[in-house]
Amino acid sequence: IAHEIIHLAIYNKAKKLKLNYEQIEGLVDLFFIETKLKDIFPNYKIQNIGDSNKKLFYKIIKIKNSPK
Repeated sequence: IAHEIIHLAIYNKAKKLKLNYEQIEGLVDLFFIETKLKDIFPNYKIQNIGDSNKKLFYKIIKIKNSPK
């Protein structure tokens, strides 16, 4: 369920940026890898189709002190 909630949370931004399915799945995966969600959901399985892009991820979520 958390995976789908993240999809909803980034929907408008992903649509505006015209991201494809693989890019969106990669961003959702990064939420579980790069945030405290990894502690809450330690058994989360990464989507094989996902195209992870950390620079885009941090641009979208705008976390303070994120790597540049």
